[in-house]
Amino acid sequence: MSEKKISEKRKKEKAIKELRKLQKEMIDKFSTLNTTAFGCIVAFAWNGAVQAIFRNIFGITNEVIPSVTYAIVVTVIAVIVTIWISRLARRYKTIEQHAGIS
Repeated sequence: MSEKKISEKRKKEKAIKELRKLQKEMIDKFSTLNTTAFGCIVAFAWNGAVQAIFRNIFGITNEVIPSVTYAIVVTVIAVIVTIWISRLARRYKTIEQHAGIS
C-alpha cells in the first residue's frame, strides 16, 4: 500500500474512533437527561402523596411549621438518597476501571 492510502486509512480509523466516542458521550448525556426528566415526574407525584400525609398528620399545609417540617424532611431524604446513589456509582466506576472496562 502506498503512503497516501495508509494515511487515508489512519484518518478513517481516527474518524471512526472519534465518532464512537461522540456516540458514547451522546448516549451518556441522553441517559442523564432522560433519568432527570423521569426523576422530576416521580418527584412531583411523590410531592402530592407526601403533602397528603402531612395534611393528615399536621392539618392544613398552609401553616408555616408543617410546611417547613415537610421541606426539611424531603430535603434530608433527597440528600441521603443522593449520597447513596453517588457512592454506588463511584463503586461501579472503580470496578469498571479495575476490570479495564470503559
